[in-house]
Amino acid sequence: MFEQGQEVDLQGGTQRFAGPTESYYVARQLFGTPEDNDYSMFNAIKRNPEAYIRRLKAVVTWIPGVFLSAHYRRYAPLIVLLAIRGLVEYFRKKKINLALLHLVWFLPFAAVVARTLVRPGYFYMFIFVTFALVAKGLSAILDNIHKRVGEIYFGW
Repeated sequence: MFEQGQEVDLQGGTQRFAGPTESYYVARQLFGTPEDNDYSMFNAIKRNPEAYIRRLKAVVTWIPGVFLSAHYRRYAPLIVLLAIRGLVEYFRKKKINLALLHLVWFLPFAAVVARTLVRPGYFYMFIFVTFALVAKGLSAILDNIHKRVGEIYFGW
């Protein structure tokens, strides 16, 4: 898996094979074989930290595009905004434990970023949490609208 993550940092035009196969060979040139590293990703990174940092920068800039692809480009901004609104609502109502519980679900994604292997399917691992936050955000927006309409028309 560590070798496949090299695909994000492949230099265009110099490939002999398709991306996943080429990344396997390039990663072994840069970081050594799994046997050389005692099957440890951390040992591989210690061998060539500059190459890993370049690879990490590439994946961090690649994540937004993959996120947009995973959530259908036209809906992704709305999903993000409503999820943020849901988190804000939890903090506003002093339900910090619930907000933190929702955020903890996103921690496994840090391992994905460290491996530098990001695929659209990885965003589906916590889609239920994302949409729970979206529902909370949408509910808060509708409550605000309901309150304002009541103030304007009925003087509540």
